[in-house]
Amino acid sequence: MKTDSDYQYPANIRRGVMILWIVVLALNLLEYLLAWTRAVYAWLYLPCRLPSIEFLLPFHNVTANLLTAHLGLFAALIFARALAFLAPRVHMRSDGLWMTTPLGRRLVQYGALRGVRSAELPNGRFVVWVDSTTALPLHNLLAALIFGRWFWRGFILTSDLEGFNDVIATIAAHLKQKYGEEDFTAHFVEEQPTWQLQMFNAPVAAIRAVVAEESLPITPRQAIWQWVSFSSALLLPMFVSAIIHWQIPWGALLVLLLALGEAPLAALYLTVVPLTDLRHIEFDAAWRVYPLTQLPRWGIALALTLLIIAGVPFGALVFIGIFAIAPGVFLVTQLTEFWFEVKFPESLLGALVTVIYQMLVFELFLAMLPR
Repeated sequence: MKTDSDYQYPANIRRGVMILWIVVLALNLLEYLLAWTRAVYAWLYLPCRLPSIEFLLPFHNVTANLLTAHLGLFAALIFARALAFLAPRVHMRSDGLWMTTPLGRRLVQYGALRGVRSAELPNGRFVVWVDSTTALPLHNLLAALIFGRWFWRGFILTSDLEGFNDVIATIAAHLKQKYGEEDFTAHFVEEQPTWQLQMFNAPVAAIRAVVAEESLPITPRQAIWQWVSFSSALLLPMFVSAIIHWQIPWGALLVLLLALGEAPLAALYLTVVPLTDLRHIEFDAAWRVYPLTQLPRWGIALALTLLIIAGVPFGALVFIGIFAIAPGVFLVTQLTEFWFEVKFPESLLGALVTVIYQMLVFELFLAMLPR
């Protein structure tokens, strides 16, 4: 096994991750400084007879605004650090794996390693979950999304990492030493990529592959999981916003209930949409395949969460709503094209209910978003 070696992700990935966490921190810091400026202005306005400055008004609820600013900064620091650890420099040393980023470093001792789950994507890339008692920030949330496993501790590596094979070989060697040859296979598992992972990696190809099968490869149980998963996606930014603004997100329940109605209604619509006499889809098949097209909504939810943490004005979130529904609508048109064998723009008819319903869900989300 190799030790005393350093590996890192390609420059384009490192730059992309760095730009993302810098933007989140910079925007939030501006919001934080503005909150303090308004507070100081409010305190000195009457005693010092300061001139009226429009953008610093009104200055009611100064204490509440400062509390929100501090909570937002705290959340920004947590998420920025988690973003930085998406592409760490990996140092293999005799005492373990040092994960180093501009926002901190963490040691994963070899004795903390407990197992590996590896998934190979159709394009030959690998996504690996390393189970360990030492975790990287918020990587367990990513594991829940792409592997469908909750309450894991550990970290994610991808084959984009330079020296990926050497790192995995070193981890495997220590697992063999820890568990022995016989028990090693139970702790080093190669499995098929989850639908969530496939939809994050190549959504159009995943939908095409499902439609091409003689029988749907999505079980009812998987469909229910996907249905609940995408319906719950917008709860993440709502909960984070509630924490920042020190509120109880009662509206999240309404958003969830409305979102849960999308899949059955859209599936029913696909069974009656007048596209072609040659191809038809039964409700059972439509209900099982439709949630698959909406799994990338988690990407939208994560983006909205970062924007909320960054302190983006509420008006900007309203504008972003136009783009928030675009991925789901596009993927439903792709499903319509593949299943009914029609072309664009006729395939847009299959996404009519999706457009209307998602606009309603997003409007309710904005109305109920704590702010």
